Amino acid sequence: MADTSNLLAEKLNTLHLLAALDALPDGVLLLDKQGKVIFANQKFTSITGYEKSDLLGNLYEKLLTLLVKQEENKAGSIIRKVIQLLQGTGFSAKIRLYHKKGFTTPVEVIGYPLLPQAKDQFFILVYRELHADLLALITAAINSSLKLQEVLEQTTKTVVDYLDLSSVAIFLKEKDNLHLVSCNAFANEEDLAKVVIPIEQGAPGLIARDKKPIYVANLRTDPLIDDFSRGKHSEKSSIGYPLICKDELLGVIAFDAKTVRDFTQDEKNLFESIANQVAIAVFNAKLYKKLEYLSNTDSLTGLYNVRYFYNSLTQELMRAERNEGFLSILMLDIDFFKNYNDTFGHPAGDLVLKKFSELLLANIRSYDTACRYGGEEFSVILQDCSLDNAIEIAERIRQDVEKYKFAGREKQPSGKLTVSIGISCYPQVKSISGLISSADKALYKAKSLGRNRVECFHD
Repeated sequence: MADTSNLLAEKLNTLHLLAALDALPDGVLLLDKQGKVIFANQKFTSITGYEKSDLLGNLYEKLLTLLVKQEENKAGSIIRKVIQLLQGTGFSAKIRLYHKKGFTTPVEVIGYPLLPQAKDQFFILVYRELHADLLALITAAINSSLKLQEVLEQTTKTVVDYLDLSSVAIFLKEKDNLHLVSCNAFANEEDLAKVVIPIEQGAPGLIARDKKPIYVANLRTDPLIDDFSRGKHSEKSSIGYPLICKDELLGVIAFDAKTVRDFTQDEKNLFESIANQVAIAVFNAKLYKKLEYLSNTDSLTGLYNVRYFYNSLTQELMRAERNEGFLSILMLDIDFFKNYNDTFGHPAGDLVLKKFSELLLANIRSYDTACRYGGEEFSVILQDCSLDNAIEIAERIRQDVEKYKFAGREKQPSGKLTVSIGISCYPQVKSISGLISSADKALYKAKSLGRNRVECFHD
């Protein structure tokens, strides 16, 4: 009777153990002392795609040829570790575990004897997916730079390498809220970079519209592919997720497999976590860019402020010195602006400042820097611009301001609103303070000679 009770208790304990192992979030294999697989839990079958019937009764050494990349099992390193395990020595290793369909999952495998004092000894192999490690790497990439492009490129490269994907594509929503634009190169398919997709068209557009994931079975033939990209992809599957943070749609991220296949639920869960991290990175980068913009711009005119002017001038002067090129600056002052403000009030004066800023921007090049220096005084940094070219630009500005029909201009002393401009140029003047003071002197000269004119600094 006692023997029967002990046997029953042992069986019940075994059942409890196997049930507990089957419920673990990590993959588990049990080996007997010959190295045969006697148990595989549900998670292990999920990671590898093999049924329990494919695994049970097989020697682990045989299964390794299916489960581990050849280069990672070079010289039988994993097999040797398992042999050591069967001799009572535990081990751990990081490997890529092959799925039955050909893709891999990075895991850490830990082996150790189970119930070493028991009559029938078993050995356990625990396979922990390294998703947390990947998410930590992504977090590190996000924290490594404030430049969104660098963050996204590093993140996508990390994900592609870690998960053995074909590519990861990120599309960000344009300011018009009508289009998505790809912001990273597609791995091995660079001709598809900078794709612009209308929202509601193609898989990315539909993901953005509905804010839900979409699975594309074959990127080469699926009708969900946008017109530009159709036929340019190789045959492979993809799944895309919306990038959403604080209820704001920021874009779309797509994960592309190397072949046509389904994605496991574990993969989908991981992709969703990655999408959430990328969305936070995009949101924070946009917020930083907005704060940076506000700290560097004049709230009334939208031009850069004097702090940005000094920082930019420092950089441009260094570049001009390095390249042995030219650099010119303009100092501009609206003539008799105080008179205009006193006559029509500050709201009308603000309108003049806004319009003047528009005229200023319309007459300089896209890579030049226009700033509100203070009050009615403005400054412009002209890159790679000689003194003669600076005079031409300044004259265009002066003429356009003089021609513009500002409201109330007839009440000004000259019957119109005008601007006086002073110019200085590198290499004639070689320091930041010298460039500014020289342009100021030229501006003062323009004022003293009757206003509404352009003057240059001369030694």
